[in-house]
Amino acid sequence: MDIPAINHYFKLNPMQVSPKQLLLDPSNPRITVDMKKRNDFSNSELASEELQEEILRKINKDEHHVSELIKSIGQSGFIDGLANIIVKKISTSNKYLVIEGNRRTTAIKHLLSKKEKLTPKAIETLKEIRVEELKYQKNG
Repeated sequence: MDIPAINHYFKLNPMQVSPKQLLLDPSNPRITVDMKKRNDFSNSELASEELQEEILRKINKDEHHVSELIKSIGQSGFIDGLANIIVKKISTSNKYLVIEGNRRTTAIKHLLSKKEKLTPKAIETLKEIRVEELKYQKNG
């Protein structure tokens, strides 16, 4: 399907969210947690601290080069607009599943867990993150 055809069904809604509202995706091909359950996580499972911690551990491995992002964001802050973070709203909550941008989100979460090592400028850029919510739009 070409991109113009997709645009009839989906739109991206820009918004600002707290990093605490962002959930890492256990179905991300780079870090799939459970192949048997790949696309079958309930909303409460997605938001569970245990699952989110497991994803953080998996994506924080050297092969995903998150340490480079941590260093860059830690020094310069989060620079908006370089690459979009695409999210999908988790129904019945104020949380969003990260569809695109799991490595950047992991770096942000890592840095926020060690705020005492960040400059005030870097902290300021991490309070709210610009994301784009993928929304299905009904087409008559």
